[in-house]
Amino acid sequence: IATKFKLPSILLLLIAGFIVGPVLNWISPHQMFGETFYPFVSLSVALILFEGGLSLKISDLSDTGKIVRNLITLGYAVTSLGTTILASLCFALDLEICLLLGTILAVSGPTVVTPLLRQMKLKHSLATILRWEGITIDPIGATLSVMVYEVIMADKASQAFSVAVEIILATLFVGIVLGTLGAFIIMALFKKRLIPEFLQEALTFIIVIFVYALSGILVPESGLLAVTVMGIILANQQMVVIKHVVTFKENISVLLLSSLFIMLAAQIKLDQLTQ
Repeated sequence: IATKFKLPSILLLLIAGFIVGPVLNWISPHQMFGETFYPFVSLSVALILFEGGLSLKISDLSDTGKIVRNLITLGYAVTSLGTTILASLCFALDLEICLLLGTILAVSGPTVVTPLLRQMKLKHSLATILRWEGITIDPIGATLSVMVYEVIMADKASQAFSVAVEIILATLFVGIVLGTLGAFIIMALFKKRLIPEFLQEALTFIIVIFVYALSGILVPESGLLAVTVMGIILANQQMVVIKHVVTFKENISVLLLSSLFIMLAAQIKLDQLTQ
């Protein structure tokens, strides 16, 4: 329907989720999925980020790299601080909570940007900027949100500084190393033809989930960086053909995005919304 009438699909999905959830009480994601609900959401976001990484060509940054860099650094900082100040003025919350809110809300993310880019016919340069920003800002925002939370929980200023540095360095190291290893394992298996072609999509799917889970066990929220790095490396290598994997991941991403937006909207509580 959204494609037919040239509307953003996430708009209709959110409305549908809101109607079947808090309005009619037909669906309750927490009752349906129990403790597996949030893991399902996390794994879905990881697969969507990996699929997004597969669409990022480093060659596109020759003209737009500086803009993307500014958006994910200065742009993120301005949005975070602006949201922090507004939250403090509007809701009179503690400054620490406002800062945490700012770091979370500054993230756009591929779950929102990708469906919009599919719907809108933008200039290639603008679409490239939005795609790179939307996908790379997700692991950055997740890392900084965890860092801010841990800093808030720290007892002393010196401890807070060391915690912040430790989280950033650990996330970068684990995410980049595991993401790179995962990509090279896939490339090696494909190149040596150790895996039949009809199983390559399934194997990639499994390795992505394994890398995301292992990275998250070692350093919380580093899995998002790991799967993004995996996708970018595979998208820019010339060793093996991955067109069939890209097509498979696009199909999975569409199904997961559709499910996610309905379920996330369905779990909203009407009484909390009215407050």
